Amino acid sequence: MPFRDILRGHLAENWRPAADCTPAAVLLLAEVPSPRGGGCGRVFLMIGREISHYRIIEKLGSGGMGVVYKAEDTKLNRTVALKFLRADALISEQDRARFRHEAQAVSSLEHSNICSIFEIDETPDGQTFISMPCYDGETLRQKIDRGPLKIPDAVDVAVQIAEGLEEAHQKGIVHRDIKSGNVIVTGKGQVKIMDFGLARTDRSTRLTSTGVTLGTVSYMSPEQAMGDKVDRRTDVWSLGVILYEMLTGRLPFDAAQDQAVMYLIVNQEPEPITGLRTGIPMELERITRKAMAKRPDERYQTAAELLADLRALKRRMESETLSTAASAASTGGRRRLIRNVAVPAGIVAALAVVWVVAGRNGDRALPRSRPLQVTHAGAWHMQSAISPDGGKIAYASNESGNLDIYVIDVRGGNPLRLTKEASRDQSPAWFPDGSSIAFVSDRGGQKSIWKIGQYGGAATQLVANATWPAVSPDGKTIAFSRVAPEGDDRIGVAPLDSPDDVTILTGPEDGPWEHVHPAWSPDGSKICYATRHNLWIVPSKGGDAWRLTREGKRDVEPAWSPDGRYVYFSSSREGTLALWRVRAEGGTPERLTMGEGREGSPSLSRDGTRLAYSTRSWEPDIEIRDVRSGKDIRLAGLSGGNHPTVAPDKSSVVFMSDRWGPKTDLWLQPLGANDEAAEPVRLTDHPGNASHPVFSPDGKWIAYYRILGEERDIWIVSASGGQPVQFTDSPGDDIHPAWSPDGSQIAFCSERRAGFHIWVAPVRNGRSAGPARELATGDLSAWAPCWSPDGKLIAFMGVRGNEWEIWTVPSDGSGKPTQATRGADALRVRWEGLTGRLLVSGTWGTGEYELRRVWQDGSRVESLNPPARFGPEPDGALFDVSPDGELIAYCHERLKGNVWVLEAEKGSF
Repeated sequence: MPFRDILRGHLAENWRPAADCTPAAVLLLAEVPSPRGGGCGRVFLMIGREISHYRIIEKLGSGGMGVVYKAEDTKLNRTVALKFLRADALISEQDRARFRHEAQAVSSLEHSNICSIFEIDETPDGQTFISMPCYDGETLRQKIDRGPLKIPDAVDVAVQIAEGLEEAHQKGIVHRDIKSGNVIVTGKGQVKIMDFGLARTDRSTRLTSTGVTLGTVSYMSPEQAMGDKVDRRTDVWSLGVILYEMLTGRLPFDAAQDQAVMYLIVNQEPEPITGLRTGIPMELERITRKAMAKRPDERYQTAAELLADLRALKRRMESETLSTAASAASTGGRRRLIRNVAVPAGIVAALAVVWVVAGRNGDRALPRSRPLQVTHAGAWHMQSAISPDGGKIAYASNESGNLDIYVIDVRGGNPLRLTKEASRDQSPAWFPDGSSIAFVSDRGGQKSIWKIGQYGGAATQLVANATWPAVSPDGKTIAFSRVAPEGDDRIGVAPLDSPDDVTILTGPEDGPWEHVHPAWSPDGSKICYATRHNLWIVPSKGGDAWRLTREGKRDVEPAWSPDGRYVYFSSSREGTLALWRVRAEGGTPERLTMGEGREGSPSLSRDGTRLAYSTRSWEPDIEIRDVRSGKDIRLAGLSGGNHPTVAPDKSSVVFMSDRWGPKTDLWLQPLGANDEAAEPVRLTDHPGNASHPVFSPDGKWIAYYRILGEERDIWIVSASGGQPVQFTDSPGDDIHPAWSPDGSQIAFCSERRAGFHIWVAPVRNGRSAGPARELATGDLSAWAPCWSPDGKLIAFMGVRGNEWEIWTVPSDGSGKPTQATRGADALRVRWEGLTGRLLVSGTWGTGEYELRRVWQDGSRVESLNPPARFGPEPDGALFDVSPDGELIAYCHERLKGNVWVLEAEKGSF
């Protein structure tokens, strides 16, 4: 290209001479707008120059960060892109050091959807540049400028961007400037995210009064627009904006002035995508809405969560496309068969049989359905159960301030409150004729199954000491869960006309830990139930149980389809709680819902045309209670954290979280006055989930247990980080570690023989130092041990029958356990410093967990002042106490949810 044409191209980009430039200098100097104001930033015309081992070929573009050129790497004989950073982007040496550090982190990213960094260097005059791959393609912005993308293409691009973000977030890198102009789509359709990490030093993202481009502002999250602290969820927001932009061809927030755009981002909702374009699946509308939720805690918490929903939607869309194509091909094939009279009749008959069998044995496609929200109050509506005729839904709710059973029309309206006792009533289940509802209540002092009419009235007890009711299809038998002597729930059945005649169907060999959520098959021959891992099925008349799902996931709340071909259930597969289904004979589970509202409790009408379910929003926050002042301090930025443990010197707290999900890891948060803005430090990153951390007395080590498939073992990691080390390796589950006061032993609970019992093993320098010994606890199933400050006693949660209480036992095994609480329905225990008293979390007959102070001999129990209440979920009642008893770390939960129904437009579930 002639030089004058190159020059015309540059001048066409609004380049003009500086006031102090001679006409001749116009050929050498070009003005780049400076976001700092006060003059122009000049760069020499680069075409044809050689810098280091690069020869500049042509200019590719410019933006807020600088100018990008195409160049030849003369050393490696390859084409690269060189990005010269704006002169004012790195002013101080501190800026340069931070940029180099961040760029080194970005260069460690190796992912097909992330543009890698080859090199960082400087020109002789001190201008910083970055060497990157030069891709054959165009920016996503350029593609969108030609019109909205096809829906499958938009979903595919979003999946690839989310995959790249997930990789970066796993490495602790947040982009902060995701926009369609920073995404390249190659000629082969591969997505490349550009400028990873550079936005950290881009002053235009800090909302100064000048130099903020409209494009960048339009992709900012509300917290970014308001100048608040941002994290990986701001990237999730920006991807939501890109998805909206790809589908509609326009930005969700657009105005002439930057300030107006920011106002819209913070205060207004965008126009629904479905109102701007036909054919948009409702799931895609919901995904985009959730990605752009104004509040970060209501948004997808990780790119992994968003990616799981996008992948599921993509699979469903591909499946529907294949089904349509297969249907068309099948129709065409049958027409050709009818026309071709030369085909022998025997072959025609054989083909017909094959087609019928394939239709009979093949998977039935999920019906098209539309969701309808049934309840709307800002309370917790859960455990939905649709009536056999599909006209009503029973559910449990705390709307009245107490947990009660309600019934509501499937179309919504005013619910009818059936139970009004002070007890905690939950788990409704309809009788097959729709006249009555079985439910669980703790009225009378223990959890039992009761019965009440569909319009209310007096309740009568059906089965004592039982939970999770399910009435058989013929209305003659009830299935339920009952705590076995070893402390775990087992599935039992009893005739309704003789409820004391109980038959226990399952045992320890029929699935790990608790057996809950029984569900009858339509013919009454089988019962599906949930264990700690997977769904299982047992014959209702007794016999060997078998595993239905086999991936080792937490699959719960099964419900059979009316034809008995499928089992619907709730699961956290793919990083979010959603509804799934699996063939009754086993196979690969199929996802039904997107998990936007954490869906659970599936329930189907008798004709299969309606499926009710419940959504749940449970966000725990970690709080620190100063016992002396009674004040609670919420740790900002730790939403979603759970099970905190306090360092002995009170300098930090370690907690478990899926903040970089979908698995849980251990994180350390400093607690010093100068550490309020400090980011938490990730301590573990291995396969499986880390759970229940606890500090060693010297604060150097953290013991925890790892969940990997169906295995649980104790691990230890340094509090300063490093490679975790496995402490136990037994065939039985090992959980709930606790350090002795001198740090020489670790007590833990193990299932090495029938039921869980306390074992003690020596430890030295964070490693196992010898074999474990069992600590006798009699007929109690023992959980969550905790050493007394003098090391002479171990307090623990002991389970006997349906009683969950706190006990103490000599740590040397010289005595029998002594009961400390009665009626606590306890969950966890810690010693209150050197006072000799205990702090216990339990429901205490109120239905919600509360932390109370207990005297060791059980003679006195009192609430804290002010009370420390955790809510109804046991996951929120896990707490820890500093050795001096002055700090209590616990979780404060915000719980809400609603009842929904999916109504099939054609066909059935």
